[in-house]
This record gives sequence, C-alpha cells and structure tokens, in this order.
Amino acid sequence: MAIQVVIKGRGGTIETEFLDRQVASCAVTLYTSQGVAKVTAAACTIDPMNTTLSAGAAVGDTTLSLANAVSCFVGRRYRVGSGVGTASIAETVTVQSLSSSTATLVAPLLAAHAMGTTVKGVRASYAVAGAVCDQTWIQGFADFDPQDGSDIQTEHVECYLRKIPEQGCDESDLRQVFPQADKALDAELDLPAALKEARDMFLLDLGGKNRAHVFIGTDIMRRAVARKFWLLRRFAFGSDWAPQMKVLEDEYETLKMDLQQQLPADNDQDGRTSGVDDGGFVVATVERA
Repeated sequence: MAIQVVIKGRGGTIETEFLDRQVASCAVTLYTSQGVAKVTAAACTIDPMNTTLSAGAAVGDTTLSLANAVSCFVGRRYRVGSGVGTASIAETVTVQSLSSSTATLVAPLLAAHAMGTTVKGVRASYAVAGAVCDQTWIQGFADFDPQDGSDIQTEHVECYLRKIPEQGCDESDLRQVFPQADKALDAELDLPAALKEARDMFLLDLGGKNRAHVFIGTDIMRRAVARKFWLLRRFAFGSDWAPQMKVLEDEYETLKMDLQQQLPADNDQDGRTSGVDDGGFVVATVERA
C-alpha cells in the first residue's frame, strides 16, 4: 500500500489487507518516525463482506455473481474461495464495477469457482482521530495485529500539514507523455491502482525531507507522476523502446531534482520546514563569466 497519509488536526483512515484470509479481529498501533505510539492496540474495523457465489465462475471470467452484494465496493479486493482442501483454489480479485449483484473484475479469474464458493473481505481499517494527529511526521508506521497469533503487518503512515492528491495524475496526463496511451496499456490493468502506485513511488523518490509537509503544485506533480507511471512499465515496452524510455527517465530525473532544489527541506526531521537547520528554499543563480 506504500504511503498512507493522515492530516494534522484532521486525522484520516489507515488500512491493511490480509490477502490470505478474512481476519476475525485486528488491533492497530500507530507510531511516528521517532517510535512514539500515537494509537495503541486500537480495535480495527474488519471488512464485513462475507457472501457466496450464486453461480459458478470459470477460468477467464471477468464477472462474479454474488448472493449478496451489500458490502461489496468498487476498487476493493476480495478473497474468492478458502484454499482449504486439494480441490479448493483461492484467489484475490479487485472489483472494477458493480451492477446489482454482479461484480465486474479488473482482470480475468485465474481459477474456476463453484456456486456457493465464499467471497470475503480482506481489509482491516482504523479511523485516526484528528486529536491524535497533533504533530507532523514522516516515515512513521502502523502495526496491524490480527489477534490470532499470526504475523503482524506493517504499513507506512505519514502525517502531513495538508493533503497531497491521492491520484497524482490522470489519463490526460498520461497522454501528454504518450499520445497513444490507450493502445499502450494492457486492458487488464487496474488503472486507478496503477496511478496510485505511480504517485506513491514519486513521493518516495522525492524524499521525505522534501515531500514532508508542503503542498506540491498540482501541475508539476502531474507531469512527474505521469512520467513515473510509464517508467514503471518500461520493461513491458521491450528493447525497441529503450531510447525513448531513456529520454523519459532523464526528463523525470530533471523534474524531480527541480522540485528537490526548490521545496523547503525538513533536514532535522522534526516535521517542520522552518527550523534553524532546515534548508528553506534553495535558489540557483547562473551568471555569465
């Protein structure tokens, strides 16, 4: 899930996904980057989705017929099947759209599932209160403990002064880089998730000292995230596209460096960009000799 964000004074929702099962209960502890616990062993909300298939599904199908779709949401992942027994194959699917009790999936099924097969939620979430977010931090984390003796899952959580856009760019920005973007993308690609991934990876590349607590101008952010999106898929293009990808990589690095040089830096890692040891705005001046 890469970077999850809560906002100072406002809070936000943090989450994890147990892709191998639906946990019965889960507790979360939220830490700042200094290891200070802001939330301790708090009870999570478990995705209540727990239904069955009202009709069988074959390998390659892109829809599931659900007995009850009340708790089904677009964009979420669900586990189909229990995986218990030699004849039972379980897989995780993502819902692209929902019409009545029919869920359309992002990608075709990898296994066949009989009528009556279970479909369960895998998400555990927690709403962090605004009062808890009384300071800013980067590189914090949340431990999600499933309370059944199995391994804890850890998610990256940061607290900012203001919201950074969740998506980072859209299809129009992708076409600014590659005009034939629709032809270059796999039909089975989960585009919303891929756009979120590109945004998260761009923020990681930018570095905590720079992304920490400033709002990145949306236009330059879109340009950088769009280029990161395509760079994450560079190997799918093959060797013939290597020169174009090298140009794209150089453009991305230039945009990233420009941002790093011009944004305030949290050099002392105290969650602020106005301290004595912080860099402030860096301005480069070029003069003719």
